[in-house]
Parts: sequence; structure tokens; C-alpha cells
Amino acid sequence: MLDTLGMPPNSVAPVLSGGRGLKRFSAGIHQKLMGKHAADYKVVMANIKSCLRDPDLIGVHPEHPGKVSLVKYVTGLPHGKSAVVVAVSTKLTGKGYGGASAYGLRSSQIKDRTEKGHLKKAKTR
Repeated sequence: MLDTLGMPPNSVAPVLSGGRGLKRFSAGIHQKLMGKHAADYKVVMANIKSCLRDPDLIGVHPEHPGKVSLVKYVTGLPHGKSAVVVAVSTKLTGKGYGGASAYGLRSSQIKDRTEKGHLKKAKTR
């Protein structure tokens, strides 16, 4: 599936398989999320693990080729948002892969990103 997104197949496999995956969001990322995405923060944080383990959609934004976006449909988000997106860096560090961002998405945003080919349905197990 990752090759269809233009990414090497092994580039995020540890993130998706639970290997040396996303260990944590840094304090700076938490501050960013609490500031920029404050209304989404609690629901996003409650759904990050399920988003990483079993995303509904996966993709790469053309302006952020070093990150993969994992999207999971959830309930409880404000302002008509229907899914959580977690952006994860594809660069492995000594601490694992770094979380870049996480926030809620509206259905219209998901539709737009899917139509442009930035998101694709994740394969089911």
C-alpha cells in the first residue's frame, strides 16, 4: 500500500506494525496541539493508539513528504469533525518515530484529500 503513495514499503512499517513505532509526542508537540487544536485535544489523545494501530485511511500530503498521515473515524469531536489524523515522521531516531501533529478532520476535508489522492483507504487485515 505504501508504494502506491510513493513511499518505500519499509518506511513506516514499524509504526504500523507496533515495532519501534511512535513512542510519544514531545512536550512541544503537546503544547502545539493544546494551543492550535485545543477543542480536539482530549478526543484526539484518546484515539491516537487506535489511529496508529488500525487506521481507516493512510496518506502523504505533497507538501509534507517526510510524514505519513493516519486517519481514523471517531465520534465526539467538535465542529462537525468526524475523524482524527495523526501525522508521523518517517525518519527513525533513537527514540523511535516522532509524532508531528494530530487533530480532527471534517468529512469535507477527508473527501478533498481522498479525491486529490493524498489519502487512500488502508488495507484491512
